Amino acid sequence: MSSSRRQFLAAAATLAAGRAFAELASPNAVGIAMGHLHLNTADLEAQKRFWILLGATPAKLGPAEVMKIQNVLILFRKAQPTGPTEGSIVNHVGFKIPDLQAYRAKLSGAGFKLLTAEEQSLKSHKSNVMGPEGINVELVEDKSLTVPIANHHVHFYHSPVD
Repeated sequence: MSSSRRQFLAAAATLAAGRAFAELASPNAVGIAMGHLHLNTADLEAQKRFWILLGATPAKLGPAEVMKIQNVLILFRKAQPTGPTEGSIVNHVGFKIPDLQAYRAKLSGAGFKLLTAEEQSLKSHKSNVMGPEGINVELVEDKSLTVPIANHHVHFYHSPVD
C-alpha cells in the first residue's frame, strides 16, 4: 500500500471516528461490536437506490460515499462482486424495520425479488429480498422501532471441517 493511500485511510478514519462512532452500536458484554459492512459493487448507483429505498441515509466518509443505517455504515468499493451472498460465507445481512408489509410492497413495486412467500412472512415477521448484484437482505419486523431501518445481524455459513 502506498504511503499516500495509508495517509488517506488514517485521515479518513480519524475524521470519521468522532462523528460515526457515536451512532454505532456499543460493544456487547464481551467487547464485540459490528459497525460497518463493505460491499464490492460494479453499479454504485443501483446500490445507493436500493439502500435509500430501505431507509438508509447517504453520507460521506472523507471522499467515500457511504450509507448510514442505525448502528452500521455501509461502505462501497468500486469492484466487480465475486458472486451473490447466498451460497457464500456471508449468506445474508439482516436489518430491523418497523412495518414488514409496507417494505415488501415498496420493494416489490420497485422491481426487487422477494425471496420469502407472503404467507411465510406474515407468520414469521421476516422476509428476504434480493438486492442489486445478488445481495440477500433479511428484513425483520420490529413494530417498536422508531427509525426506518436498524442493523440486526450478519448470517455466516461455513463448511464443516473434517
